[in-house]
Amino acid sequence: MSTLANTLQTLSLDFGNFELKSFDGRQVNRIRSIQLPLAGGQKALKATEKSPVVELDGQRWHVGTQAARYPQQSQATVQGDKVKLAQLHLAACIAHSGSYRLIVSHHSTDDYGSFLRSTLLGEHSYHRNGQPLLVSVSSVQIIDEGRGAYELAKQQGYVPQRGYTVVIDLGGSTWTSSVYAADGELIDHSPHERQGTFALAGAIAKDERLHKPLLEQFSITSPDPVVIQDGFTAGHYYQESNICWADWLAEYLDPWWAGIVATLKSQYQQHLPKVKRFLITGGGAHLISHKVAASPIFLVCPDAPTANVRGGFYLSQSSLVAA
Repeated sequence: MSTLANTLQTLSLDFGNFELKSFDGRQVNRIRSIQLPLAGGQKALKATEKSPVVELDGQRWHVGTQAARYPQQSQATVQGDKVKLAQLHLAACIAHSGSYRLIVSHHSTDDYGSFLRSTLLGEHSYHRNGQPLLVSVSSVQIIDEGRGAYELAKQQGYVPQRGYTVVIDLGGSTWTSSVYAADGELIDHSPHERQGTFALAGAIAKDERLHKPLLEQFSITSPDPVVIQDGFTAGHYYQESNICWADWLAEYLDPWWAGIVATLKSQYQQHLPKVKRFLITGGGAHLISHKVAASPIFLVCPDAPTANVRGGFYLSQSSLVAA
């Protein structure tokens, strides 16, 4: 077994329903949030850094894009509970033995913060891509999703020096909204579970314009919303086929986004006179970037899918984050 490194390393983690993201201050690593438990004697497909094979507590798992390539059905995190997978996702993200302090974001810290701390604190022994690892976690700081993106945007000069900023994090399963004062104080925070891009994908999956060609060409009777989520970042095609929903995406995207805006207006009505900026982040931000491009009050974070995890790292030294 590898010995622990003497240096305490800081790692920011975002166990997203679409991607697992980690940032050590130098590089962001991203792993698709799909996993498959492997049978005892089952031969694994090729393991990579972005799709590792993890052996944890006597069970082997393939995590990442490779998990979807087995004949048996893989498990997309968006269809389950990412909190229960936290230890597996930690092992998938950390590829080197050592001592770590973690900054972990979640959309509902009040409900899940204590569980995440107790799950992640302490020593973790596992194999990753055949290598035995021993990871010691000495502290876990839990931050609201969107907090990291706000901090990064503030450093980059995108947050107004007066008034309120509303952060809209468009995630895979959940979209969240957070209201921050100019001094960084969190005024309000609301998670909207099961209303993220997976809900949008689920609506598209039921459309006959997708269902019919998939049935005729490939005998697929039920389009998979998980595959459609992948398509959101790959030209809106269903896997490698020529079947595309780009021409009619707006019929679903527009009401989805309109519903989010209506919720914000209703929920934060009392704050709106003070709001100077709506900051959009998360893996779904690119879907609506064209809709807000002309607005002086809306801004999509640069590299929105990773803004939260990058900003979380810099929050690690801040007194605003409770250990």
